[in-house]
Amino acid sequence: MPTPDISVDHDDGCVVLSFWSGEARGFDTDLKPTPDRRDLPLGLSPIQFGREILFLRATRETARNVTPVQPEVKWLYPTGVLAAFDPTGWTIVREAAIGAFDELVGIDAAARIIATDYETRALALIDPKNLAIVARHSLRGKAVRVVQAGPFAVVYRIRSGQIGAIDWSSST
Repeated sequence: MPTPDISVDHDDGCVVLSFWSGEARGFDTDLKPTPDRRDLPLGLSPIQFGREILFLRATRETARNVTPVQPEVKWLYPTGVLAAFDPTGWTIVREAAIGAFDELVGIDAAARIIATDYETRALALIDPKNLAIVARHSLRGKAVRVVQAGPFAVVYRIRSGQIGAIDWSSST
């Protein structure tokens, strides 16, 4: 299976979800593929949040910034919508426009979603209940990953290897 993102376990095996390829496949307890296949919406950076899977909705387009243009090379690009997927009911239970964020990088200690926008070098906290942005902060560089996330601060690493910290009490 190309680009597996998340696995959902059940008594007689598991289902591996790939929002990148837009499909889910079943596997038995010996990890042998079963005939079970289902379509999924296209998405980026899914993360497990309780019983839901949060992801950024995406569209498949000809790869940008490739010279010469190669129409056969497709890539996923975020649409600015955050969605919550329920794997038990196989439906999107809610979604909201959140703007130009590229990646969901995790959950902080106060159970808020952490998202990044590489182009504007911004990091945001999103309330998982209503999918609203509750805080936003500009970064010194492009965040590679969140190192530590507490209820009041996030420590992140930028591409140059430096560590940055955000105190949410001073952010808007």
